[in-house]
Amino acid sequence: MMQLPLIEVAISLALLYLFFSQVVLSGFELIASRINLRGRFLRHQLNKALNSGNDKNWAELVYRHPSVDMLAQTARRSPTYVPSSVFVKAIVDLVIDEARTHEFVPKEQPGPGGTAQPTGEYEYRVTDPVVTPDTALRKFEAGLANVSPGDFKFLLQSLLLNARGCTPVGSSGTDEQVFAEFLRGLAVWYDNYMERVTGWYKREIRPYLFLLGLVLAVTCNLDSIYVARYFWHHAEERRQVADYAAQVVAKGLKISADSAALAKTDPKARIGQQVQTFIHRADSLTLGLQARGYPIGWSIAARTDSTKLPDTFYDYHPTAYIPLGFWSWLGQELGLTDPPRTLHPSYWVKYQRQNQTVRPGGAVPTFRQVWQRDTLRQQPELVPGMVFRTTPPATTAPNLQQPAWLIGLGWLLTAAALSFGAPFWFELLNRLVNMRNQGLRPPTATPAAAKEST
Repeated sequence: MMQLPLIEVAISLALLYLFFSQVVLSGFELIASRINLRGRFLRHQLNKALNSGNDKNWAELVYRHPSVDMLAQTARRSPTYVPSSVFVKAIVDLVIDEARTHEFVPKEQPGPGGTAQPTGEYEYRVTDPVVTPDTALRKFEAGLANVSPGDFKFLLQSLLLNARGCTPVGSSGTDEQVFAEFLRGLAVWYDNYMERVTGWYKREIRPYLFLLGLVLAVTCNLDSIYVARYFWHHAEERRQVADYAAQVVAKGLKISADSAALAKTDPKARIGQQVQTFIHRADSLTLGLQARGYPIGWSIAARTDSTKLPDTFYDYHPTAYIPLGFWSWLGQELGLTDPPRTLHPSYWVKYQRQNQTVRPGGAVPTFRQVWQRDTLRQQPELVPGMVFRTTPPATTAPNLQQPAWLIGLGWLLTAAALSFGAPFWFELLNRLVNMRNQGLRPPTATPAAAKEST
């Protein structure tokens, strides 16, 4: 059953990527909110879509419209999202404004005999276009006729033509019906365009997520290659992590809510407080996954209860070799170079529990248990009751025993995986857990040919 360990190793990696991709997103949103990256990207894309290439930049006119301008936090920060209803209202008002008359007229005041006399001052007056019949559709068509030719005008003309063909009574539909259908079509176009903008934004920020994920991988020592190798050789820890992943998938709605809350940052908080919160999230997540059995982080605390260990046991340490470069490692794997040089031969460590007297400042002496370590270069003589077991985990990162290039490759793989985002890894984790729970289809006792013959 080679497939089940492979699935469980994949589950362990997917769970690691799921949690830390949320931290990466939280850190990126911390930076993006400070520089208003989302708002600037939206403004740039609307400029590309609405720029007619002639006399006016309609995107900038939309942002200056009062209904859109009030969505911005400050004058220098563009809104991160413009609802379709607000966008449609701004476009219609701007196009109709092309047919309005803008002029300064002299102010007048009633004079003697009921005649109007100028006051010497002027006022700004806007007059709506005179159309027959006086409907919003006719005013919009009058303003659209004054718009310079370009992509923006062609877009509105196509939507208007489509609205005339989609009315219940065809091209002879009432102006109100046609204009309502036009507004709906313009809103649908805007929503579809915003979906494409969202996809472009995700591809645009992926390099930044990769860089931030690489920093997080190095800081927290997230070595994908070592994690996969570790869980491949430790079946018990692998099964425990796979069971925990099943619990995470079962609480999918809560995880999604926690992910959304994790990605949000408080704009009123100071940048120092936000950075400290981000560091605390990464550190607490690393410690939490270490407790679950993940070999990550730069310092690993012992997870074995020393009171449950025997009074005397032996720990075996295999032969260690000098780390190899890539080409030396490849030559050795292919049998083209000599075996690697030995850093130190194999040895055994004897652990024996002892009581040590402690006198704290002349008080009553107490005792504490300590371990006496004796290094043995040769295999100890086997005696009845001798216990060989693995000691508690070391206090340094275990993957440092690998070649440096392999550690760096593991960090790069982690950074690339974290850039895909939490939703991707949650969906993949859900599928892997289902595959593990369902298992492989067992072979049938009756061959298929025999079934057909009967």
